Amino acid sequence: MAELIVKKRVKNAILYDGGIIKLENVRLSYPHLSKPYAGKPKNENDKPQTPKYGVVSMLPKTTHLDAKNLVRDAVEELLKANDNATVSKEKWCLKNGDDHENESYKGHWILSAREERRPGVRDKRGGLVTEPEKVADLIYGGAWGHVLIRLWYQDGKKGGAGYGKRVNAGLQGVQFIKDDAPFGEGRVNDEAAWGDESGSSGGSDGFSSDDDI
Repeated sequence: MAELIVKKRVKNAILYDGGIIKLENVRLSYPHLSKPYAGKPKNENDKPQTPKYGVVSMLPKTTHLDAKNLVRDAVEELLKANDNATVSKEKWCLKNGDDHENESYKGHWILSAREERRPGVRDKRGGLVTEPEKVADLIYGGAWGHVLIRLWYQDGKKGGAGYGKRVNAGLQGVQFIKDDAPFGEGRVNDEAAWGDESGSSGGSDGFSSDDDI
C-alpha cells in the first residue's frame, strides 16, 4: 500500500501526492457511508445512476479560505496535466455554497465526493468503524469531521461517457471529530420521551376508548 507523501500543508487542509487532499474540520452533509446511494434520474430517458458512497464537505468561509484555495489550485494543476483541459466551474466538485438552493450551505464552500468502493470511516480516536448501523449513527448530516478525497479528471469520453468534462472527487475516507445540531430529520434526542418505569405494573396503554386516530 502506497504511503501518503505531503506536498503542501495549509490551515484545515493537506495536499498529498496523487491529487489526494485531506479536508479538516468540515461540516458533513448528505452522508451516504453505511450503504451506497443512487439518486433518481432527472429525466426519464437518463441512464440509471450507479449507487455510490458519498458525502458533502462544508468549508466555512470564515475559517477555510486557505483550504479552498488549496483545492482550487490542485484542480487547476490537474487540468494542466490533462492537456490544459478546460472545465466550467459549474462542473467542478468544489462549489460556492452561496449559489446553492440549500440554505445550510450559505457562508460555505462545498465539495461533493463519491466512490463506488466503501470508504474507510473512523471514530474520533482513529479507530475503524465497519458496522453499517454504527457508521450511520456516527456520521450524520450536521456532524463535523475530516474528509480524505482524491481529485480526478473526467474527460467525457474514456471516463463518464455521455456526461461531459468534469473534475470529480473520489471519497477515500471520513473521520468523525465532533457532534453538532443535525440537519433536517437527523438525530433526535429522545431522552424526554422516556420515564422511569421500574415501578409500573403495566396499567393503561395511554389511549382513551374514543380515540379516532
